[in-house]
Amino acid sequence: MDVSEELYLLDTNPVIKYLLLTKKKEKQFWVNDIFEEREKFGEFHTLFPKLLAQPIKFFKYMRMSPSTFYYILEKIQPFLEKQSNFRKCITSAEKLTVTLR
Repeated sequence: MDVSEELYLLDTNPVIKYLLLTKKKEKQFWVNDIFEEREKFGEFHTLFPKLLAQPIKFFKYMRMSPSTFYYILEKIQPFLEKQSNFRKCITSAEKLTVTLR
């Protein structure tokens, strides 16, 4: 069967047309597997608390003191917050950390 015959069948046979157009698509995921466990294995959630315990390391990593970081965060947090019913959003502190790094 050549291409013209296939196109003819597609145009004339509504059952074939329906079957071809309503193929089940592969399930798509909103969040990649890599990011599902970011709260457990991600850099922010593992490193940030340890840096807070060592202010000198925090300063070397973030180029500011923890108090400065939280001051900036307090000022811009209302603009960074997001609410979602579908998945957990990235926190304002994470967004600021990514921006500064």
